[in-house]
Amino acid sequence: MGAEALKPGEIVRGEHELEANAVLTSVMSTVTLIFIYPAATGPSAIVVIAALCGMLAVATLYVSLVRRAFLFMPSRSCWRCLP
Repeated sequence: MGAEALKPGEIVRGEHELEANAVLTSVMSTVTLIFIYPAATGPSAIVVIAALCGMLAVATLYVSLVRRAFLFMPSRSCWRCLP
């Protein structure tokens, strides 16, 4: 009754699914910001912004689970060249 090891193909598929989830969450956030937020007034606008923050937090969580998510970040050695 032990856990079976995942095959490399299954791991790659899982990474792609996490990336797709993050992209879809980002698209939903963009649509909300462009179309729903301008129509919201008063307390409704606050709820929309809170939901946007939640959606972006979820997208960040899913992207951070994928190894390639941090490839774009500069390394410490590169930070020395910044003013």
